[in-house]
Amino acid sequence: MIRRVFLVLLALLLVAVATLAFAPAQMLVNAIQARVPDLYLSSVAGSIWRGGVGEVVYRGRALGGLRWRLYPSALFSLRLRADVEAHGDWGSAEGQIWRSFSALGVSELRSELPAYYLAGVFAVPELRPLGHIRVDIHAAQLRDRMLVVLDGDAVWADAAVAGLASADLGTLRGRLTLDAPNAASLVLDDDGGPLDVDGQLWLSPLGYSGEVRMTARDPALLPVLEWMGKPKASGERELRLQGLWYGARQ
Repeated sequence: MIRRVFLVLLALLLVAVATLAFAPAQMLVNAIQARVPDLYLSSVAGSIWRGGVGEVVYRGRALGGLRWRLYPSALFSLRLRADVEAHGDWGSAEGQIWRSFSALGVSELRSELPAYYLAGVFAVPELRPLGHIRVDIHAAQLRDRMLVVLDGDAVWADAAVAGLASADLGTLRGRLTLDAPNAASLVLDDDGGPLDVDGQLWLSPLGYSGEVRMTARDPALLPVLEWMGKPKASGERELRLQGLWYGARQ
């Protein structure tokens, strides 16, 4: 008798999950927009299980399109899990996002961003970063609004700058780790190319600080380094950085 009741309840749960998963994606969009008034989602297609939005607009700013695929089976472990893809003028990203009762996380999030975003961080108006940066977040987790897990890498392949001086910098890398809740660090390095880079940035929800030491392995880089940081007795250039996420200062 108990086994029969259990099977009936399991069947009802499966029907409920299937019904919810195949419901129109507009139902999910309506629920999200009701909770985030500044968010507008248009050109909605598909179902809650597999759907997409043609345009995401937040506070009047167009952010591009979004697609997702939910895993209904994850509901049996009391967790929402979905593959997501996003793209826009800011770049592109794809990975997996999950939500439990106590935490929100992402895994294997791969994104590609235009290098010009570095212009605000390094605050060297005479030089314009070129190319793209690949950022891989292997794992990240928020719990009680605190970042408690973070593991990632960033690669600026074929790095270059242009402006009052121009040069190829080689391949530059960053290793992203969590030092304490809501406190991360980015350790900088290179692949042995024209620019020797060594440095570290400390990151928090408010802003960042740190220093980057640079030496030209290729003399052709010397005119570029004249615009970056201050000279040291060792021949290095030292760039000290400090700023808020909504405004940088050097």
